[in-house]
Amino acid sequence: MALRTKTIEYAFTANTSNVASATRLDFTQITVNIPETSSRTFRSVIVQTWVRDDQGTAGSITDWLIGIKLGAVAADDTTVTSTLTNTGDHQSAFFTRDVTSYFNTNFGAAGSQTCQVSLTITGIATNNQSAKLIITYEYDDAATTRIKTIRIPIESQTGLLTNVLAEVGTNQIPNLSTFLPEASITYRDIFFEIYANDAGNSGTGFSLELQTAADALYNTGTLNETLNTAVQFYHIWKRTDLATNAAQAFKARSNAVNNRFNCLCVLLVVTYEYDHSSSTTILNSIMTRMGDDIGYVGGSASADQNRFVKTLLIEEPETITLKQSGIMCSVSDSGTDTIVIKCDAQATRTYTLTAGSVQAGNRYFLHRFDSGGAQGAGMTLTRGQSTLTIDWYRTSASAGSLGTNFTGQIIINYTSGKHASGDGVHLHSTFWNIQNTPIGAVLIDSAAVAPNIPESNYYLEGFGYNLLGMWSTGAGGLSFSAEVLAGEDVEEGWMPIYGSIFVSDAEMGVITAWMTGRKYFKMHPTDPDTSVMAIGGSRKYRTMGTAVLWPGIYACVTYHAITYTITGQVLGYTGNGSGITINIYRSDTRELVQTATTVAGGSYTAVWYDNTIPVYVEARQDDAHVGRSRNGVAV
Repeated sequence: MALRTKTIEYAFTANTSNVASATRLDFTQITVNIPETSSRTFRSVIVQTWVRDDQGTAGSITDWLIGIKLGAVAADDTTVTSTLTNTGDHQSAFFTRDVTSYFNTNFGAAGSQTCQVSLTITGIATNNQSAKLIITYEYDDAATTRIKTIRIPIESQTGLLTNVLAEVGTNQIPNLSTFLPEASITYRDIFFEIYANDAGNSGTGFSLELQTAADALYNTGTLNETLNTAVQFYHIWKRTDLATNAAQAFKARSNAVNNRFNCLCVLLVVTYEYDHSSSTTILNSIMTRMGDDIGYVGGSASADQNRFVKTLLIEEPETITLKQSGIMCSVSDSGTDTIVIKCDAQATRTYTLTAGSVQAGNRYFLHRFDSGGAQGAGMTLTRGQSTLTIDWYRTSASAGSLGTNFTGQIIINYTSGKHASGDGVHLHSTFWNIQNTPIGAVLIDSAAVAPNIPESNYYLEGFGYNLLGMWSTGAGGLSFSAEVLAGEDVEEGWMPIYGSIFVSDAEMGVITAWMTGRKYFKMHPTDPDTSVMAIGGSRKYRTMGTAVLWPGIYACVTYHAITYTITGQVLGYTGNGSGITINIYRSDTRELVQTATTVAGGSYTAVWYDNTIPVYVEARQDDAHVGRSRNGVAV
């Protein structure tokens, strides 16, 4: 068979109570199931953690410890000493750690292993701690029982939550028993991943309360608001007990204080096993990046709106059906932002991100573009090339409410038939650690890293980066670059991938950037474009800010390994017909996408990654021997 890669996630039950400074928090042990055991190699395993301060007086984090423990092996702890200087307000923080080596040494050969993550924060008391594992591994696709993780977007409310429990949208939690088409499903983990800004501004503590269907009300823990700060909020609500046989409501409210929690951005994350050999229909769940604004959101009216067009080549067998899908958006500012957005022919939807007394971190919202979203379908997904068109603008023209660092990640879920080579070749997203949360600095270089794609032939649909970091400046710039390797025929030194400005109040806060990088890398291993870099190269990444920052970074690589063949024969040549360069172009864009060389007799063969868009071939032996083929599709 063949080696493939995939990424799955497992979450730990969040802690909702106070933990004193320098006190170890051991998250409740979980079992990590990975049924593909043959040739299994862990390629990137990330522990992602989150904390929010629980202080009545300002204090600074001075170091953080992240521990990992598998089975009966002793816990492995790593401490980073670096002071996140408090600026007089509440603060929250993401901390990440790479534990790939530990997993390869200690997970074992079985299909499951127990796991515990630990967290110690020194300098302040904390609460609302969350943790999850992002596990990327290589496996032999001969496995019958397989596992995957999918992410289902829950569309945001358009403003602040009130203190009255209310449904967000209508039955946005799908009936998983029909949503998931594969055979013999076993659920291994289910959790809600929640991003927001808490919009605190009263000095009175409050909490987020959640409910699904008629289940018991869940409280995420009281957020200390003594210091009167609007802080970025993140929480994992683990729900392995969620009913999976019916669509149901997702309900929320701000408890104790009215009008808190801007536009909840929620993903329902499901990790499940299935019988691959008996499955005829497959759910494909991918993540890719939306184009980011450099500086402020460009315009304050529809005539000045920004537009991003994402094209996808969908190569899985028919029938292709778009399922619940959406865009997670992130924006920073010191005042209230009002973002107006739509996809394709949708009517616009307005998201109002209300400022607190002091802003310390990003704001978020999630907009759906499938037929079940508030604005209806905003994309038609078909086999072959499909296009998602996103338009957005802001309504304010006032300083502090212009929308800075506006970025987004697109989540697309669709069902298809199963490819003859199995679903391991389908379009899928994998995650790769670039940089653990480091000691704070203005300029930070990562170690040299590279995604490990085992297939010799693959097509890159998306390459982006998640930056989860902390920063303490009110206004400033950030840039992210990739090292150019020797032999890459592009500019020397560093390739700029992302650059933007951030505006908020001058407080320690979380910054999130979902950065797009696809256009800087080759589409496939033999892409003839010499102006871009090779995806497989082991390279450093450089993050620079106008103030000290603490960025944890990982890459999202989305690709398929479905291949077709372009074959033909050159006629009318001189000599034996070998050594003639063949250039292959897309007929719709006239883009050079592949090359080949003839053998004796003039025949040629090339690998291609689509069989729906016609291509044509040009050949030139000399000025007297030039030719072009008819248009045709690969087979």
